[in-house]
Formats: sequence, C-alpha cells, structure tokens
Amino acid sequence: MPATWKKANDDVLATAQRLISQIHPDLSDVRIVFMFRSEPALSGGKIAYAKTQKVAAQMRLLLEDADFIIWVSYPDWMSKQQAWRDALIDHQLTHCGVDDDGDETKYYIRPHDIEEFHTVIARHGSYTIDIQRTDTAIEQAKANQLTFAFQNMEDALNKATQTRGAAYTVEVKSFTSSTQSRKRAGVDA
Repeated sequence: MPATWKKANDDVLATAQRLISQIHPDLSDVRIVFMFRSEPALSGGKIAYAKTQKVAAQMRLLLEDADFIIWVSYPDWMSKQQAWRDALIDHQLTHCGVDDDGDETKYYIRPHDIEEFHTVIARHGSYTIDIQRTDTAIEQAKANQLTFAFQNMEDALNKATQTRGAAYTVEVKSFTSSTQSRKRAGVDA
C-alpha cells in the first residue's frame, strides 16, 4: 500500500520551533512545512524515519512559499520518547542549508558530515578527519552524560540488529542484566 500524508501535529511544530530557537537560529526566517508520512521509508536498504527536501521553485506557490519540507514517520513519532524526537528533528533541521549573500538567499540540502561503513571503521579506525570529528562528538556526548533510552525491547533489538558488528552497547532498563540483553539482541557482550 502506498504511503499516505497529512500535516504534522502541533507537537512536531513545537519541537521544531524550540530547536530552531535553541540550536538553529539561522533557520528562524526559513519557511519549513512539516508533514507526517503513514510509515517510515526504505532508502538504500535502511529505514528512514524522516527526510528533508528542498522545495523546487515551481512548487513553492503550491506549498505556502515553503523553502523546505520535512516529513516524519507518524507511527515512529507517536511511539518514541521526546529525546528521540528531538534528535530526529535536530538532524532534519541540520540538513536545511541557507546561504544569504545579501542579494539573494539560496537554500540547499546540507549533506551528512560522515558516510562510512561500520566494518571499515572497525578494521581501520578513525582514518579520516571526518571520522575523527565524529569520535570527538561521541566523546563529548558521553562526557555530557547524554544517553538514549529505548522505549521498549523491540526498539533495542532493532537498534542492535541495525548496528551489528559495531561497537555499541544496548542497555534495556526492563532487563536486570544488560549483558543478558546484549546476548539476546545478538550483540557481542
């Protein structure tokens, strides 16, 4: 069945407005339309919970003069905790690139900072400056004690399956032993 679409609810808009105010002030004048998609998409064999798209010039009239569209998977938004929602919207807002040279404002999709295979990193370590910057960001998050709690065992198992072979630890609070949880998830303990 094809995906269906609807406007995002006030919770998505409030989350985006808060993050724009706190983290992305450069987007305060950018017009972004938020939508719900009835299901996540598959992109390159991976689940896409959201996506940011630049609005083409010929479509701006139809889309409230929007500069970007961000769609979010409705079932995932409704089932996840606020920390996950914040991370998802922050990620999508980071894709919104704006260049303003004074005469003309140009909008573009900002690419990810890093694209690499977990297995290559496992074999060769942080061999590029982009991977080294990612290592630093991860260490900063750990130092700030930023943690991501899975809402249920299914989320933990899905994450473990998606990252198998990488150096991730899955901890599920409903289990008494995180080692037991990792073994059940198929992650090396």
